[in-house]
Amino acid sequence: MSSRSILKASSVITMDPTQPRAEAVAVDDDTGTITAVGSLDQCQAAAPGASIEDLGPNVLMPGLIQAHDHPVPAAVLCQQPAHWIAPFVGFPSWTEVEALFDRLRKGTPAGQPLLFNGLDRLLLSIPMPDRASLDRYFPDHPVLIFDITGHALYFNSRATQMFGWKNATPPADTPDARWTRRPDGTAGESDSRPRQR
Repeated sequence: MSSRSILKASSVITMDPTQPRAEAVAVDDDTGTITAVGSLDQCQAAAPGASIEDLGPNVLMPGLIQAHDHPVPAAVLCQQPAHWIAPFVGFPSWTEVEALFDRLRKGTPAGQPLLFNGLDRLLLSIPMPDRASLDRYFPDHPVLIFDITGHALYFNSRATQMFGWKNATPPADTPDARWTRRPDGTAGESDSRPRQR
């Protein structure tokens, strides 16, 4: 006879549109197969005698198998106060991005940082932003713009002040990341792509 267990949680995310949330799941421990989903009573009826593990206030969700992902940065960058500027979310041209910049510059108190994500230079056909170009858009706000690849970060002069960099001079490069520098040694933007050896 196979061993069975029931997991109870404050919420079970089922990924089933007909029942998106549940209280418990019954599992055949030998095969890892979920045998019932629903209330604790329903799962006990479907798996009599199964041991019950109460996960308390935790949420139970499916495991994610992903070859490469950055879940915490992705969560931060995909929600307010970050602003998506990718072509596929309503910014198909640089003109639309500039219009958003203009609205936010006018409607955001001076000194309040602004964060953007999803800059696709290839599809927008724009040159690489640097401190000077971003200073023209945002002279009074620290601004960070993440490239759509997640491997480059563009920022303005106010951001370097927020970083605490003296004279906009970045710290030393690391094996994993480098700063694009102007001839005078001050920062252009961050690039976290591996360097060629």
